[in-house]
Amino acid sequence: MTLPVDESMVRGALYGAAKGYPGGIRQLASDMDMPESTLYARLRGEKGYPLAVDEAVEILNFLRGQHVPGWQKAVYVFAHQLDHLVIPIPRALRLGDVPGLQQVSEMMQEVADIAHALSDGTDASQEGGRRISTIEWKKIDKECAEAMEKIAETREFYKAQHLAAKKKGLVK
Repeated sequence: MTLPVDESMVRGALYGAAKGYPGGIRQLASDMDMPESTLYARLRGEKGYPLAVDEAVEILNFLRGQHVPGWQKAVYVFAHQLDHLVIPIPRALRLGDVPGLQQVSEMMQEVADIAHALSDGTDASQEGGRRISTIEWKKIDKECAEAMEKIAETREFYKAQHLAAKKKGLVK
């Protein structure tokens, strides 16, 4: 039994992106050292051919490596199904020092906390979804203040790195 391919689901998004792989799914299967029929069966959801998370990640890595347009859609769909957002980490940070990445990660978490507080505070179950109680406002205000503090801290962290490099004559 083959399930319908729905690009709003992880498997469907992977299937859609895999078709854009240079040489198509046939070449992707070859590059993955997998029979083409097996890859098709996994991407289409045929009975008896589960798609393990590790396999999905492997497919995504092949698609990303070939710069296939839309490869990341499956990542976004997967996260969305779990009520999360995906934020790409800039390559320079990913390859750079851990403290810088830690700063940016903490900053992004603070921004996510604002979104969560806003979502809670503007719940559609309220009349028109527009009234924010004093308790909800305090939570939103607190999250915004914490995020601004983390953004300022991150700015200062990178400013210090820049000034140190400038002092050593490494940058203009």
